Amino acid sequence: MPALQPAGKENRAAGPGGASPGKCYPVKSCSRFGGERFDGPVTSLLPGQARYTRRGRRPGDGGRPLFLECGRLYRPGHMLGDFRVVMLENGTRVHLMPTDRFRTLTVRAYLQHRLEPGTHTEIALVTRLVGRGCRRWPTAQALARHLDSLYGTAAGSGVGKNGMVQLAYFHMEMPAEAYLPAGASVTGPALATLGQLMTAPLIHDDAFPQDVVAQEASYLARDIRGLINDRTRYSVLRCTEEMCRNGPQGLSELGRLEDLENQDPRKLYRRYRELLDHGPMDVFAVGPMPAGTGELLLTTFDFPRHPLPVEAGAVPPRPASGVRQVVEELDIGQARLCLGLRYGIPPGHPDHYALLMYDGILGGFPHSKLFMHIRELAGFSYDVWSFVYTALGFQYVVAGVSPDHHRQVIDIIEEQRRQLAQGEVSGHELESTRAALVGRARAVRDSPARMIGASYAGLLNGRIDSPEEQVAFLHEVKLDDVVRVAQSVELDTVYLLAPGGGGTSAPADPS
Repeated sequence: MPALQPAGKENRAAGPGGASPGKCYPVKSCSRFGGERFDGPVTSLLPGQARYTRRGRRPGDGGRPLFLECGRLYRPGHMLGDFRVVMLENGTRVHLMPTDRFRTLTVRAYLQHRLEPGTHTEIALVTRLVGRGCRRWPTAQALARHLDSLYGTAAGSGVGKNGMVQLAYFHMEMPAEAYLPAGASVTGPALATLGQLMTAPLIHDDAFPQDVVAQEASYLARDIRGLINDRTRYSVLRCTEEMCRNGPQGLSELGRLEDLENQDPRKLYRRYRELLDHGPMDVFAVGPMPAGTGELLLTTFDFPRHPLPVEAGAVPPRPASGVRQVVEELDIGQARLCLGLRYGIPPGHPDHYALLMYDGILGGFPHSKLFMHIRELAGFSYDVWSFVYTALGFQYVVAGVSPDHHRQVIDIIEEQRRQLAQGEVSGHELESTRAALVGRARAVRDSPARMIGASYAGLLNGRIDSPEEQVAFLHEVKLDDVVRVAQSVELDTVYLLAPGGGGTSAPADPS
């Protein structure tokens, strides 16, 4: 997609009441405030990206004016995927998707922090502490009662990761006012609640309450221990740890159990202030946005901040010693096999869609090679599939297998990879994969959460394409492109979670 283009010398922005794509309107000068004054409503900023500031009040209506700083205006019509973007003066990017397809307005705010040992546990813990209450609603029960009074508005917080970036997020989902009783107002109070959760956490003497820290630390420890109950997720996590032994990319976003001992409430609050003040922040909103909603969203997140860039870092190279094989034993009935592979295609590369086609043909769908040969023909596995992790340049093949058949499953996977690299792909496999990926791209718009997740992942990985653009790119992929990608993929690690009780052995031959 084309990059955002500054308006340049014309100093133009969207006109009152909105603007059609590609059309520009003049902005009045307002040297008194050191910027350029925009007299239209905030919703008319939505078609393009602009810098938003608050500097005084608009005469006559009691509201705050909008000022667009010189050199920071963008032509209307330029978007990031499906979202229209407004850049706040504090560096926060607000991504807006006004639509009446949903009956709720979903708002999610992301903060970034470098994924590092030790601090990643603190980030996971403070996100929980902030999300459970604030000064006005100091307990989880008080917050829940308040949200219930807002017609069942839901709020929450959590952590994730993208490569070497740890993500803390806070979200709010509120019913659209068009479906509430006449005169009911929920958007303003709900957004104010989200703002208070983030900016006014419950603290005493610049520290989180000790009893609250202890309670949330115990909950976080429970979740960390519970990772092993999801065998597939645990296998992928352990495989990533082995592939990134010399880097932090294999760290879990939830942190480590040993880091939870003796957490300092004062240090935790300093960590949160650092995250809020300096972490790059992106806010996404999807749903009905009647008049005034845009300004409420912008003012909610227009608090003083000084964000600093987060360095993504480099992925540790593949060791020269060859394929690493790791066996870990656990008291389970079925083994979980995870193959970790590397491909030399960075995020945003032109071969990105050929990579998706390659992965889909290999193991992404029920018609794929691995599913047909391992489950349907050989009967060695109930489930087997593959997926790519764009942020690290990794591909994973995961299968639940009988302990007696894991060697045969590995052989079949390697044989199917070899055939794909030699171009042995049927027309049915190629076109079925293309159709499945097209359907997946279009289905993103069925859910606000999926729209937000896909757009933010694309933003972090350096490539944001609308569903229509994705479909067009997928139709351009030829078999030669898929073969070229397949030939660049190398096996790095074979991880086997096997029945038993002997712990971990590495390197080992899982045969």
